[in-house]
Amino acid sequence: MRMPERGDILDDRYLIERLLGQGGMGSVFRARHVKLDKEFAIKVLLPKLSVEQEYRTRFTREARIASRLNHPNAVQVYDTGEWRGLAFMVMEFLQGRSLYSTVPEGTRAPLDLLLELGIQLAEVLHAAHHIGLVHRDLKPENIMVQTEIDQSLRFVVVDFGLAFVQRDEELSRMTRDSGVISGTPAYLSPEQASSEEIGPPSDIYSLGCILYEMLTGRPPFTETTVMRMLSKHMFVQPEPPRVWAPDLHVPPQLEELILLMLEKDPSRRPEAAQVLQLLREVRDAPLATGRGRERELLLPRELRMLEVPTSRFMSAPTSLAEESEPGSYDLVAFYNRAPDPDTVMALGANGMRCRAVRALGDMNDCQIIFAPQAAPDTIQTLSRALPTVTTALAGDMNRIAELLRAGAVDVLPEPVELQDLVRKLRRAVRKSRRQGRT
Repeated sequence: MRMPERGDILDDRYLIERLLGQGGMGSVFRARHVKLDKEFAIKVLLPKLSVEQEYRTRFTREARIASRLNHPNAVQVYDTGEWRGLAFMVMEFLQGRSLYSTVPEGTRAPLDLLLELGIQLAEVLHAAHHIGLVHRDLKPENIMVQTEIDQSLRFVVVDFGLAFVQRDEELSRMTRDSGVISGTPAYLSPEQASSEEIGPPSDIYSLGCILYEMLTGRPPFTETTVMRMLSKHMFVQPEPPRVWAPDLHVPPQLEELILLMLEKDPSRRPEAAQVLQLLREVRDAPLATGRGRERELLLPRELRMLEVPTSRFMSAPTSLAEESEPGSYDLVAFYNRAPDPDTVMALGANGMRCRAVRALGDMNDCQIIFAPQAAPDTIQTLSRALPTVTTALAGDMNRIAELLRAGAVDVLPEPVELQDLVRKLRRAVRKSRRQGRT
């Protein structure tokens, strides 16, 4: 079983002319319909995937769904078929260039171009999500740019419905890879990074990553290994775009929107229609007379009800597999409880490492103690040595007050949310430093 070559005719209709590109799931060819004399792009699934019935069935089903997305900002899918046992998909042939050809990687897009890009992508995502189609792999490499007759730019999303062929174990293997990041992980949503259920909010997160990069010249997170990148997506809040573009006037409502799109919790992200509405308002806002900047715009009510992140986790490029230089991280003592792998990863992504301890003598070099469900007398002893954070049942105000009187610097409600734990530990370390304890 081999991939098509120039001169092969697929399904007695499509003459292969040349290879356009290759990816991890297949290859894309330019082909010409032998009877209609019309050019098409044909994506052929790799032999190792085509031989599995599950992949072939899902490929055909998703192609059928993608063909229903008749939208100017999505590449049109026309047909599917088989050639010598290989599944293929017939798509619109685009005479365009990549997004990075229009906005070179590492540079900033002009604000009007960024807004037009965001509006067109939000429009196609709204249409796709309406019919139950999720892209799952939105990134600059999957966005083509065409110049229309009137010189306007048309941004076209390709590969709608094709990322589905990756099974869960494909992502699991990627997270174990210690090689260099090659594009896609920079735009993965937290739920993709943790192999959870993927839906429309995942596309919104990826779009937020793209807009962040177009605005600042860099993705929200830049790391050299997959593990570090995934941990940042899952546990670290990105810096506001204005941090990386201090010389630009970034409309505050645009920055707030992008940060909402990058929320860790999928339920807190705006829907595509909300993104589209606000981007249009920013685009259409008249300049305030004599002030040289956009007039103030109000977020829609449903977006104002979502809290824009104001406190950010402190990030540091620590790896679970590598030791940091002494003093480059804060060491947390977990008293009488060993941290689980997710906690270790979350702390590492936020500049902290941890050690399970059972006695005060084991706490050398530690900056803070986490002692969940500890008794007040234990807290009193521990807090004399180091700032101590503990836990109590939510709503048990008497117990919480007792623990605070015993010396706890903070008490988290049970069950403890991982992001709350990281935030509280960072806050306790900063407070302790201000007071000169560490």
